[in-house]
Amino acid sequence: MLRWGKEKALEYLKGVRRGVSNRAPIIGDYGVNSEGSGDMYMKGANLLNTIRSIYNDDKLWWKTLKDYTVSNKHKIIDTQTTETFFDKATKVDLQPVFDQYLRHTALPHLEFKKEANTISYRWKVDVENFKMLRLMFL
Repeated sequence: MLRWGKEKALEYLKGVRRGVSNRAPIIGDYGVNSEGSGDMYMKGANLLNTIRSIYNDDKLWWKTLKDYTVSNKHKIIDTQTTETFFDKATKVDLQPVFDQYLRHTALPHLEFKKEANTISYRWKVDVENFKMLRLMFL
């Protein structure tokens, strides 16, 4: 994504969303031979972009990705290890974001409401305490 720039990366991610069916959570049930959703790649890519937006610091983002790959090279890891790793790299609690993208079917949906001179918004999600510090509109 560095090669062609952030705008091209966002354009690509917007395009791959058409391939996300949202019929099942990415993570299947453990211990019962359930692989989860085929959305894992495209929805997973959008999850990573969401986290990048929350970081709001590309230098930290790319450092975190590199550290993640170096520290987990040649290892078999689980989801919790990944979630903990990214959570520690920033002061933001990413657990609600991981829960929404990985353990629920629907993508987060931002709703707006205008009353008089006030615009309010809320996230339509399945998990409590879901928030994003920086909104990115594509």
